[in-house]
Formats: sequence, structure tokens, C-alpha cells
Amino acid sequence: MSYLVEPNEIGKAFAISSIAQKIFCRIFTLLRQYKIFWWEHGQYHSF
Repeated sequence: MSYLVEPNEIGKAFAISSIAQKIFCRIFTLLRQYKIFWWEHGQYHSF
């Protein structure tokens, strides 16, 4: 028992984290575009 986690488990965790990072970047880009669209149309004055 030299490994706490099996090497293939580390690989799986890395793959999952990279996929999650791509999804997060996609969502962040969409949110940023939406916020810019929202600001351009003066909706922030409704507060």
C-alpha cells in the first residue's frame, strides 16, 4: 500500500477537473457576455 490513491484514480480526477474547468470557463464567458448586453441596454437603471 504505497499509494493512497491509485494512479488511474489520479488520472480520472485530473480529467474531471479539466472538464469542470472548461465548463466553468464556458459559463463565465456566457455570464460576462450577458452582463455586457444587460449593461448596454441600460437595465441597471431599474434599481
